[in-house]
Amino acid sequence: MVNYLKKDIYELIRKDISIYDFIKDSPLEGFSYWDLQKPEIEPSHTCFWTNLGFKPDAIPQVSNLKYEINSVDDFKLALNDFLILVNKLDHSSDELVSYIHKNGSTILIRSRELSVESKKLNTLSEIGIHYDITVFKNTDSALIKSFEKTKKEELGQKEEEKIFQNIFHHINKGALVLLPIKRGEDFIILDANSAAEKIWLAQKNDFVNKTLLQKFSHIENTSFFEALKQVYISGKGLEEPLLFQDKTDKKWKEYHIFNLPTGEVVSVFDDVTKRITAENELKEQLKVSKAAQEKAIESENKYKTILDNINTGVIIYNTDKSISYCNKIACCALGVKDKDIINKTHIDLGWIFFHNEETPFTEDDCFIKRVLKSGEEVINQNVGIMHPGMNEKSWMMVSAKPLFDKSNKIDQVLVSFTDVSKSKHEEISLIEAKKNAEERDMLKSAFLANMSHEIRTPMNGILGFTELLKEPDLMPEEQKEYIDIIEKSGQRLLSIINDIIDISKIESGLMQLASTETNVNEIMDFTYNFFRPEIENKGLQFIYNHKLLQNEAIIKTDSEKLYAIMGNLVKNAIKYSKEGSIEFGCVSKGKYLEFFVKDTGIGIPEERQKHIFNRFIRVHSSKNHAVQGAGLGLSITKAYVEMMGGKIWFESKENKGSVFYFTLPANEKQGKKSTISAKDKPKEGNNLKVLIAEEDETGYLLISLALRKINAEIVRAKTGREAVEICIEKQDIDLVMMDIKMPELNGLDATREIRKFNKNIIIIAQTAYGLLGDREKALDAGCNDYMTKPIRQSELLALLKNYFSF
Repeated sequence: MVNYLKKDIYELIRKDISIYDFIKDSPLEGFSYWDLQKPEIEPSHTCFWTNLGFKPDAIPQVSNLKYEINSVDDFKLALNDFLILVNKLDHSSDELVSYIHKNGSTILIRSRELSVESKKLNTLSEIGIHYDITVFKNTDSALIKSFEKTKKEELGQKEEEKIFQNIFHHINKGALVLLPIKRGEDFIILDANSAAEKIWLAQKNDFVNKTLLQKFSHIENTSFFEALKQVYISGKGLEEPLLFQDKTDKKWKEYHIFNLPTGEVVSVFDDVTKRITAENELKEQLKVSKAAQEKAIESENKYKTILDNINTGVIIYNTDKSISYCNKIACCALGVKDKDIINKTHIDLGWIFFHNEETPFTEDDCFIKRVLKSGEEVINQNVGIMHPGMNEKSWMMVSAKPLFDKSNKIDQVLVSFTDVSKSKHEEISLIEAKKNAEERDMLKSAFLANMSHEIRTPMNGILGFTELLKEPDLMPEEQKEYIDIIEKSGQRLLSIINDIIDISKIESGLMQLASTETNVNEIMDFTYNFFRPEIENKGLQFIYNHKLLQNEAIIKTDSEKLYAIMGNLVKNAIKYSKEGSIEFGCVSKGKYLEFFVKDTGIGIPEERQKHIFNRFIRVHSSKNHAVQGAGLGLSITKAYVEMMGGKIWFESKENKGSVFYFTLPANEKQGKKSTISAKDKPKEGNNLKVLIAEEDETGYLLISLALRKINAEIVRAKTGREAVEICIEKQDIDLVMMDIKMPELNGLDATREIRKFNKNIIIIAQTAYGLLGDREKALDAGCNDYMTKPIRQSELLALLKNYFSF
């Protein structure tokens, strides 16, 4: 069909040179040819379809698809133009058509089309030239906007120039614009305003376009001319105005000199002769009145102390304890205005004074009354002050002294003070910090002692009973008992290690959330089933209440942390309860879920309740209440709850029991939790071939012993690179137990290499890290599943049953 059309087009071009010109003058981004007698076929140039998002190896060939990707309005226009083309042969059209890109966006295509008739072949055809002009359309719009913005800026600059010229010529100070020549050795006067003419008593035409030294030769070697050169050379204006007396008219002029960005130097000046004369006269008057000033100071002797203490807060009290004066520093320190306190007492103002011990002054203790009563000074007394306008207490170092009248009676009390609030607060903070540090040291010491006990106790069980297992005459029931003790001791030790790792991750900020769609009821059911045997063996009643409705139970949260929170709270309830019951459950409170764990245990002493969520704190630390644990569980639980957007609290009475509550956001439901379909089981029977990629001898031995129970054939690799090479060599391997941390090539990279040539092999990642996100990293690398060490044989075999039948 394509060859037929090529011949058809060639015949048309050969017969009609206008068709050749039509094609030659058009950019061939997209070319289409449509035989109207065979409308179902429309061969098109590759670029036409790639512009619309289709891959070159998947270009559509059905003609009506082209119109399906037109917008509705453009399709109508295209159809109308097509009818014109059919009726007017050799008439070309040129139109802009909006097409819908495969990704949903709109592409603007310029389409030029020509209908032709072949009499020899008895065919009617349409030739189309198409090219994408979207980017040109967008660029054109951007250029127009840019042009309009530039035009506005130019108009704005012209307006600013007019404003500057208007200011220059109408200010009441003289102004010159000078052009430096000869590297600043002279200056041409480019322009001057009318004020300059008045000050110099000269016409502008007499000095404009002349140099300064030509017109005013007497200014050479003066401070004014040197200042002009300095500004020109340094490029910086004068920081202070220049005072200069002109020798010709004996007048004083004050000059401000600065640069323009264009290189000119501007001098703005004013005649200040009258001001200088007045200042000189004032100096003379001050000399004459010096004696009068000294006499006035003597007559105002009682205010001399105020002047001596001007750098401190000063308040003057009358004998009735009303305030007659308060300086600015005092007002600022106390946060008041002098007009609001004059003639008022501190009682009127609601001021309260405090001792250093932070107890309020009594009336007799008040330093003002003490001075009035005894006539003796108060020196450097630490006084706290608080009044209704203050947000917090301020601390002042206060001195007070009496002021006497001519008859030597106390007339007023002068109080001077400095604000020592900062140092006082620092002192309080240091005392508090010292107290906290001592408490932390005590807690850490207790923690280390407790941790030593908690670690050594299970280790004693592990090592001691391991030694007993070596006895040759050991009975089978004794052997089983010892193994159970070793296993329980190992679990206890692992729990302690996990708590230490968790609290370390929380402190270092490495602990993160992994929120997924979670069924709260499933977690609560698991908690009940998991702890019920232990609780009932202890003789306690275990109650599970307030199960959520199905539509309330699905939330988006970190399920692993929710398991840990529930586990910690229930384990604490078991630990501290000797009789009675343990009850737990969850209720919906609208925007959040409220969980609770209630026990009838020993309760929490009131003095320990405010510290119960602190690290290394346990409910009781006395010998009468000896319990296992490192004192980290509640601290970890609180951190988890707050990370997940909730809060935790408790109610407790000693010897009555405790109720712990915590909340989690009830996220908008994500729909019914999806289930993972059962995996295909690629191999039947017990003849699996397994590669164990494990550097550690103990780890390898543990896994190999478990797999030999199902008669698996085992191959070992000690490095990641060796694991990849074995998988290349032995294509019949069914399972790879891939350790993440290995030399040469780590387990994740080794998995990625294996997946390049083997998509079907089952790869189980195993790691001793157990950090958040490790599972996701392993799955992303291509692993089928993930296990954390220590690996239990029962858990390993249960996991493998998801992939193999045995």
